[in-house]
Amino acid sequence: MNKLCVIVIDSGFSLESMQGLKILAARDLASGTTIIGAPDLCAEQIDSFACDPLNHGSIVLERLGARLTDVSFILLRVFGSDNSCIRTTWANGHIASDGWTEAYLWAVKLCAERGYKSVANCSFGGFVHAADGTGWEDYQLSQVTGVDKPGHVVVAAAGHGDGRAVHASWFAQPGESVWVSALQKESTSYNFWFGASNKPWALTIRRNGDVVDTYSGSDIVGNIWNLRQQLALTVEGSGDVSFEFVLPVDGDESVRCDGWIRGGAAWFHDHVDSLSVAEPAVFSEVIAVGLRLKSYSPDQLHPGSKPDVLLEGTGEISFRTPEVTAMVAQLMLLNPDLDSVGVRNALMNIYPK
Repeated sequence: MNKLCVIVIDSGFSLESMQGLKILAARDLASGTTIIGAPDLCAEQIDSFACDPLNHGSIVLERLGARLTDVSFILLRVFGSDNSCIRTTWANGHIASDGWTEAYLWAVKLCAERGYKSVANCSFGGFVHAADGTGWEDYQLSQVTGVDKPGHVVVAAAGHGDGRAVHASWFAQPGESVWVSALQKESTSYNFWFGASNKPWALTIRRNGDVVDTYSGSDIVGNIWNLRQQLALTVEGSGDVSFEFVLPVDGDESVRCDGWIRGGAAWFHDHVDSLSVAEPAVFSEVIAVGLRLKSYSPDQLHPGSKPDVLLEGTGEISFRTPEVTAMVAQLMLLNPDLDSVGVRNALMNIYPK
């Protein structure tokens, strides 16, 4: 008999949502707690792990449990006290503390040790990295899932899909000054990615015509996994915001730039890139789940484009994603040697675009 484990990565899990489930293990990044069953968690262990202030992961787990009665679970609480997703932190080029991808790799390793295949449900997302397949979290997932890596598949929510322009992208030529404008209704956080290597560019930020901040690429070291320079910042207040990006004349390479609105009621006016599938759903090896009535990108209805699955109807996509995770679990119970490509192809027949 095929053994399958569903790895649920979320905000936490209430005691009620865990009742009646076979839980192999649980890990809480917020508290640093790890509990491994022998073989499953006992009632006392489940009770000690119960915690979900957001009541988000609890709903996700309940919907998965209602659809899947013949699988085991590993539960990963990866949201901290500030209600944000816990991600890898670094110090001197080394991992200082684990994030959700390290927790996921730990869960997959435990599954492999016990002879389980796995499907993971990620009903969260955001615009944290460059969203181009070069981010650290994408690298981590690709170690165990993807083409020719059978037995472990990740399913993730594609995001809000409201069509708002939250992504801008452009190429800057040597000696060129590029202006990107946005409108924000409140204080807004942005996430910019520059280059494919370190460049001494200059960025000037203005709100309602007044300079509020300046940055220099010479002060930012490229990330060790892709060499791109990342700049996360917040522009306080409301109004018209402009970002003037200047690339020095010296040099013969253009620079690819991406800007994402991470938080706040804001949108870009120009250089708009219509791709707005959130991470981790945007990663190539992850099965992205969206709603047909939403707008994620111009080519979302084309085979092979993101989201991979478009569901009919309405509702919060985070709470609809378990429907597809449960379907993937059923597919893998029938064929445990499926990789993400095989699963994606099978889903195309079940959820045609």
